[in-house]
Amino acid sequence: MTRRVILLLSFLVAAPSFNAWAQAAPTADVKAARAALAPDAEDDPEGRLVKKYPFRGSILEWGQGLNALALDRGAEQTYNPNYNWLFRLQPRYYVTKHLNFRLRIGLAIEWTNADDTTAYHQPLWEDIYFNTVYSNLVKIPVLGIEVSPSLRLDLPTSKASQARSRYLGIGPGFTMRREFKLPRGMELNLDYAFRYIKYLDKYSTLQYDAPTIVTCSGSEGQDCGRFLHSGGRNPSMQIGNIFGLEWAITKRWKFGGQLWIVNQFLYPLTPGSTTLAGGTTLEVPADPNFNVNMRASMIYLFSIDFEAHPAITVGLGTYTYNPQLREDGRYRAPFFNRYTELNLTTTINLDRVVAGIHRRVKPSAQ
Repeated sequence: MTRRVILLLSFLVAAPSFNAWAQAAPTADVKAARAALAPDAEDDPEGRLVKKYPFRGSILEWGQGLNALALDRGAEQTYNPNYNWLFRLQPRYYVTKHLNFRLRIGLAIEWTNADDTTAYHQPLWEDIYFNTVYSNLVKIPVLGIEVSPSLRLDLPTSKASQARSRYLGIGPGFTMRREFKLPRGMELNLDYAFRYIKYLDKYSTLQYDAPTIVTCSGSEGQDCGRFLHSGGRNPSMQIGNIFGLEWAITKRWKFGGQLWIVNQFLYPLTPGSTTLAGGTTLEVPADPNFNVNMRASMIYLFSIDFEAHPAITVGLGTYTYNPQLREDGRYRAPFFNRYTELNLTTTINLDRVVAGIHRRVKPSAQ
């Protein structure tokens, strides 16, 4: 996985995840919730067992990603294919019928040798998300919209968050869902998720691993801080909105799409000072021409999922990260650009796996 992807994950700190950061709740989180609460879960003995488990909805994901430009060697001046894996464990535990705790732990590895990273096949942790969720707190009358509030803690286990000297991210949010029954057994589900995240950081800028001036070691009270920061400002807070649609064509085939709108508010620029010859101090105000206080981006996801087995779902999709502006100041194309990635995801419903083993060990259980 490249630094570009690492920074993107940190921008979403989710989250997704509806995985980064709702994220907000990640896409897989929504799928797990629906699997755990699906009406047809009562149709078989294993489904009845699953609904009794306090860990229902727990999943394990294996994702494979390939940047779309890898398919066209001449798309850019430098050919830079990126093929990566992502393993993501998302356990959950229901304390009551509605109150539940969720954890997201992810580990990624790039199998190609992209030219924008100095490491080769380096496993990289995602930030760990810990969610407290109250599912279906209220159902809005007439509209039939279910509202689920949540509170998320982001633990800075990724290299990107550590470079931001992050202590913690705290994010209250909520999701809203409306389900529609369609002819021929089809369903249409609409989702909206909102999350506000406040980041607690030691410094307001990205930090290097070591001072850029090697003679500054920090010993004897030396202040090496001015040689550690990169100048890139950290986000102080983030607001995310996610709009999702899922069309259940049959019980096994589903099509889904999501639009993420992400706004990050940066730490403000602060004036500096420098010492002139003779010992006088000159105050240097922040340059208003560089005082950009917000970063805006959008993310587009499309997928088609097939339930190969009650315990296994396979999905094929696309993921496009769309920063507000290109390097030359122009707007990027919305649905396809140099950040577009093709994904193949295998999701294992751990509650179904346990239920299958349970029934074989104890056939009378249901």
